Amino acid sequence: MILDLDDARARDPSVAGAKGAGLARARQAGLPVLPGFVVTTDAGCRALAHGAAVLPRRGSGGARSAVLGAPLADGLERGLDAALTTIDAPLVVRSSSTLEGDGRWAGALTSYLKVDRSEVAAAVRGCWASAFSVAALARTAADGRSPADTSMAVVIQPWVDLRAGGSARLDGDEIIVIGVLGSPGPLLQGWEPGAVARVRADGSLRGDRAREMLGASTISLVASTIRSASERVGYEACEWGQRQNGGVLLLQVSETPATTPSAREVPEAFALPGAAVLARVLRRAPGPLGEHLILPWAIGEPPEGVSRPIAPAGVEPRRALAQAQTLAEELTRAVWRGTGLHPPDVLRRVLGTDPASALAEMEGLATPDPEAAAAVRTLVDGVRVGLVEAGEVAHVETAWYVDPSRAAEVLAGAGAVGLGRVGVDRWEPFAAMVALRTGRPAFGTGAAPNLGCGRLCFVADPGDAADFRPRDVIVTTYPVPGFGALLWDAAGIVTMGGSPAAHLFESARALGIPAVCGVHPEELAGEPLATATGRYAVAVDGDSGAVVTVDW
Repeated sequence: MILDLDDARARDPSVAGAKGAGLARARQAGLPVLPGFVVTTDAGCRALAHGAAVLPRRGSGGARSAVLGAPLADGLERGLDAALTTIDAPLVVRSSSTLEGDGRWAGALTSYLKVDRSEVAAAVRGCWASAFSVAALARTAADGRSPADTSMAVVIQPWVDLRAGGSARLDGDEIIVIGVLGSPGPLLQGWEPGAVARVRADGSLRGDRAREMLGASTISLVASTIRSASERVGYEACEWGQRQNGGVLLLQVSETPATTPSAREVPEAFALPGAAVLARVLRRAPGPLGEHLILPWAIGEPPEGVSRPIAPAGVEPRRALAQAQTLAEELTRAVWRGTGLHPPDVLRRVLGTDPASALAEMEGLATPDPEAAAAVRTLVDGVRVGLVEAGEVAHVETAWYVDPSRAAEVLAGAGAVGLGRVGVDRWEPFAAMVALRTGRPAFGTGAAPNLGCGRLCFVADPGDAADFRPRDVIVTTYPVPGFGALLWDAAGIVTMGGSPAAHLFESARALGIPAVCGVHPEELAGEPLATATGRYAVAVDGDSGAVVTVDW
């Protein structure tokens, strides 16, 4: 149940968890990792199973209490007592779940700092119990897992009073080093912006503020250490700390894909009026349901478009879908009559290599009958509500992402399977490019690559996210780990504070969710963020750090 970090068996993530195995591999490869030991995954199985059994009837708090009150096995108690004589106190006690090898779980579980020897047993149980925190359970649910899937080791090492600390990772041929003076905790938790430096392969570095704060020698030493970790054990990212005497330690190592920021070119075609009309329709009726039942005729509506609360008709959902399909086809024929064009072909070419010609062909479309248009929208609302009631989706906005053929099966009683994570549909990049070309830009620091676009949703606190809808862009003050569960369905995340070193952005990178930090709130919207939810669409370019808003 106890393995020293120098034991070859500790290199196995199924035994030592992701953090423990990474540290063991790095230490055994001669890299600067503190001594220590691991409480192996098998030691916590009984306590975690007990928490999972209690959870359905006692909730998060009851499950955590059950784990915290569980006695340690006699063998583990004796093993801890013996192992603690080999390292100096105070100590650091950290979770090392097998899930934490996946960046989506960064910052989800608990660590304890400056722990006395007499407190270690309680801290070990606290790490196990953190698998049942509200935030961890939310990530578990978002990932489609059961809490019983969590397998957790615990890493125990000496606590060190650090001069500085932060994160570092390979980015192409460069190393990005981010750091703060003192403990790296506030930086990694999203509260501090830190200072950023880039170190080229030839050793030259950029980042005057980082040079001034951390010192060029520290930055260079961190960069050379992570290069060595990459060469020896294949890890390309780390959390680092610097001793008061100047030596650098690897506090955690992980794999991460290289992400080199690049300027994103937006063709002039995306500035055409037809592009803005098309993007507005897509924002309000996204996904397969919107593409089939709303988009082909709604692009002929007046420029101001339609914005309305959901208002389902008093029609059984299965009948509502059939009626919506018939009426949508009639509207589409009326809007495109006389053009000699086939709507699906034109829309397909908008997403091709020559969108300008396809957009030009849509300029002469007829205006759809307002009453018929309102009727289709009302019928589609009924379909979306029916999909929620059938259990296929949890939110009426998620229902847009159900294909009409699948919706027909569910509403006919075929049985719901539950739509999982809502990812990028084929039109979202188009809407994002239109916003980048036509909207109001603000700039920050790219924290996770990719391009996303969605409704602006200001969330002041991760515990109060009632206004969040699937494919919204989360806008908030600091990138704290509590937002992790929302990332599964977000189109992007924008923060005022924090730095790319925050654990939340590691999760965003793992999920492919674009993120930008350090954006001034007054540049983002034309009003206070607290009242901006739902009034704007936001395109997030995590490569360039651009955040662009357009009216919803």
